[in-house]
Amino acid sequence: MRRLYEAAVRGFYRATLTAPWRVYPGEKTHHWPLDAETPGVRRILPVMRTDTLLETTDRRIVVETKFTDALKPNQYGAAKLARNHIFQLYAYVQSQHDRDPLAATAEGVLLYPTVGEHLDESVTIQGHRYRFLTVDLTGSAQDIRSALIAVTHDTDRGLR
Repeated sequence: MRRLYEAAVRGFYRATLTAPWRVYPGEKTHHWPLDAETPGVRRILPVMRTDTLLETTDRRIVVETKFTDALKPNQYGAAKLARNHIFQLYAYVQSQHDRDPLAATAEGVLLYPTVGEHLDESVTIQGHRYRFLTVDLTGSAQDIRSALIAVTHDTDRGLR
């Protein structure tokens, strides 16, 4: 199901976004920005492979799809995003520094499926915008389309 959700989201962007947008599939690999290394470290470092990358000439959005609940209770019972999802997205975005001109303003999106719930929150961390969104799979086709297109909207609703 996870792969189907990821493929459906990527397929939606490929079928829907037009120039100047370009859609890159999950085989886009990001390399760790290593300054120094021991001889065997590359063998043991995990590969950073994004689910979907959306780009224009002046914007890059790393979209990570997660086929799980967006919010889960932590050890105190408070609903929180999964730390490992945030850390993964943060690593993808931050690893791009000095790679190309879009790296300095790359954005990250965690996109979760949901049933009957809505989440659309964002934050700027170290100059990069991160969004946490859900798409309600029980919604109408138009509602699902709107939720997925919202990923490309450049709105900073409520950011302080």
